[in-house]
Parts: sequence; C-alpha cells; structure tokens
Amino acid sequence: MLIDSFDWWYSNPTTLSQSCLGIEEKCHFVEHSYASGKADVDAVVAARDSFHHAEISVAENVTRIYFTMESPFHSRISLERDNDLLATFWRGSHLVTPYGKWVYYNESIRHKSQGRNYAAGKTKLGAIFISNCRTPNNRIDYVKKLQKLIGVDIYGMCGSGLHCLRSDKSACFDILKRHYKFYLSFENSNCRDYITEKLYENAYE
Repeated sequence: MLIDSFDWWYSNPTTLSQSCLGIEEKCHFVEHSYASGKADVDAVVAARDSFHHAEISVAENVTRIYFTMESPFHSRISLERDNDLLATFWRGSHLVTPYGKWVYYNESIRHKSQGRNYAAGKTKLGAIFISNCRTPNNRIDYVKKLQKLIGVDIYGMCGSGLHCLRSDKSACFDILKRHYKFYLSFENSNCRDYITEKLYENAYE
C-alpha cells in the first residue's frame, strides 16, 4: 500500500515502509508525490488544522485520510465520500492517533511511596501557561476566578507580565519545579478524548 503524506508527518524525507494495522502488506510512505503526479498512490494523508486547510482532490479509488491533532473547534473536516477516513485523537476515529496514553511501567506496581516532599521549599502555589486567550471553553475566565481564591500565576499573553519563552521549554519547566507546588493543565477545548501535550508533556514531564 502506497501512502502519500505531508512533509511533517515524518522528519525523514525518504520513503518509509512499515506494517499497517489491519493490513497484511506493508505501507510505504512518500511525501507530496501524488500532488506532483510522481506516484500512483492508494491513499493521501491530508492535515487539517489552523495551518492546513486546503482541499485535496483525489481520484475516486484513492482514500483520503484527514489527520488532525486539534479539537473540532479548530479544524474543519468534511467526510464527503465513503472512502474518506478520519485520523484524530478521538477514540471513535477510523484511525486513532492520540497525543499519548498512560501505561504503567510495571503492571504489578500501581502505587509507590515517595521518599521526599516535592512541595518543600516552594513558595508559590500554582502556575499556568496560556497564550491563547479566546477559547471555546473560556479557560482564562475560570483561571481568573481561581485567582480570587488561591495564588495562581499566569504566564504568557493572557497574564499580566509574566513570560516564559515557548521555545525554551526546559527553562519554563525549571521555573515550575523550583517555585510552584501545582501546574494547571487546561486544554483550549473540552472535547471527548482531547488530551494534549499540556498533560502528557508539560504536566507529567
């Protein structure tokens, strides 16, 4: 099976081959070959998010796989044909592609006592990083209500002067680890199965 993919699906621009779930033959991935007329492909992967929204025209025998990591509020997808497929974080998708998942390192260990107090020496209660201030779930309004009850610092465009460069995540994480007892991880949308790097990377890491 030959699948044409967009440029950031894989970082290596060479043709890749790997086993595909539910398909006996291997899938061969190439980049931008269908659009340029270089390859006769079985399927085309088209990104759907704030940056990718151009319509992709394909022959009737070619499957379109619409891929997005964004919530429905920030992506436009219309499955117009029987062989159009959806690849998203939602567990009801044809192809489930979540940001991550929780698994136990050791299934026999479900709890482990900690030998240290992670709050010791920290002087601030909570922090959140937000630069998207207008979201469908109005998360910033909720944070501002929290601020009236407990200490919460807002870093980013939605706050009042506290900044941490998104390009330097290690420095941001270091601020959290040194000063704050809690990190608030709120998504920009409340949608079924929509759990992003805000949990899997920012909070857990």
